[in-house]
Amino acid sequence: MNPSPNSNPNPKPYPTAPHAARTQSSSSGDCDNCATRSPWLLHHVRLRRMLRRLCTSCVLRLHPSSFCPICFSIHGVKQPDREPGELLRCSNCASLTHSRCAPSHPLPPFPFLCPPCSDPTFSFFSPPPGPRVSIDAKMATALLCAAKIAASSMAEAVRAAEEEAGRRAKEAAVCRKRVKEALDKVSAVAAAAKKKTVPPPESGKPKSTA
Repeated sequence: MNPSPNSNPNPKPYPTAPHAARTQSSSSGDCDNCATRSPWLLHHVRLRRMLRRLCTSCVLRLHPSSFCPICFSIHGVKQPDREPGELLRCSNCASLTHSRCAPSHPLPPFPFLCPPCSDPTFSFFSPPPGPRVSIDAKMATALLCAAKIAASSMAEAVRAAEEEAGRRAKEAAVCRKRVKEALDKVSAVAAAAKKKTVPPPESGKPKSTA
């Protein structure tokens, strides 16, 4: 049976790489998760209802159930040239790996460990230092996978913002209606009170003289 990629709303992330220990302070060019400064782009991601700027490695490490850590294809998206296949759940984290991609295809030994959990030095994206460097096909695929996850999370953020705006607009409309009803009631009470305090008009009969 294929485990559902979306069965856990808060999946356990991949273990943090040794070089990705978060520091106490970070500047605007640092990853919000690991505080690593990289010449490569930072992805804008909505994570646990917060907007964050994350490096490629942290985007992938914090979304383990969204993609296969070997072929970097997004779960739930049909691949024209590939069969869906079985998904193997890592025994240490929430990662889901295609059985066809597992090192000992078709059936790996159990308990199964995904590459990040089986290798302490594993890194999704570690380009060589320097202002001008090239990346290989695997790192390019990882970068594209992280960009797709980030784009999906931001689309979800837009949807959530639209829902929140609609909810607040409805609340504002209800409040305006209640305020209008309260003002109308106050005006009615004030009019009734004023009517009671106005003295009756004098009669038109002339006063009799002695």
